[in-house]
Amino acid sequence: MGKRTTFSELVEIMRTLRGPEGCPWDKEQTPQSIKKNLIEEAYEVAEAIDGEDEKDLKEELGDLLFQIIFHSQMASDEKHFDINDVIDTIAQKIRRRHPHIFGNLQAGSPDKVLIRWEQIKRVEREEHESQMSGLPLSLPALQYAFELHSRAARVGFDWEDGVAILQKLDEEVQELKTALESGQKLAREEIGDFLFTIVNITRHLGVDAEDALRATCKKFTRRFNYMEKRAKEMGRTLEEMTLEEKDLLWEEAKIKAED
Repeated sequence: MGKRTTFSELVEIMRTLRGPEGCPWDKEQTPQSIKKNLIEEAYEVAEAIDGEDEKDLKEELGDLLFQIIFHSQMASDEKHFDINDVIDTIAQKIRRRHPHIFGNLQAGSPDKVLIRWEQIKRVEREEHESQMSGLPLSLPALQYAFELHSRAARVGFDWEDGVAILQKLDEEVQELKTALESGQKLAREEIGDFLFTIVNITRHLGVDAEDALRATCKKFTRRFNYMEKRAKEMGRTLEEMTLEEKDLLWEEAKIKAED
């Protein structure tokens, strides 16, 4: 195994790419122009985790790390901050929010750690800021809804049990049925309320709504691919089949397509 690249050497590579003799593409980038790259790399890390591919995860983490270094270098070029400031800021924050490790407080349970974490965050914020402050609007909607419910629950604004939420879900279903008869504008709002309630149910069950929906999407794709394959083996296409024929293939796919 050859000499391993150090973190400082990786930072220097980025500095060179942005330097006077550097890469024309890298030199013209701005935080806005590569913001989407940062988001894409984060999603690719998540996909590698879901795929349980350690080699792929190692590579994707590197890509994400390089995006952080890239943004830090652009900030350094503008004399705002550099990568060392980024590291120092997060190190101070982690120490401050773990007084049970770096201070004299007792840890307690994981739930108590989370409560204390939120209490410390509130002290760090301006006193007038809401419990809901600091949530990025660019979060995926399911995750955003999950975080809203979680923050409300931390101050006791929550359903007592799962049965009560299911009753709320029944209520939302009835309102959605009424809205569907009234027009698209009202239906859009009620569908939002319905989804918002579903996310709260997943939170109470300890299920990640994003992961659950993604798993269902993958299952649907496997079964649909099976339908297409079977139709081709029959010398036909799904387009020319009747709905009844497609339903039969779907039922077959539910049994034979690998779950």
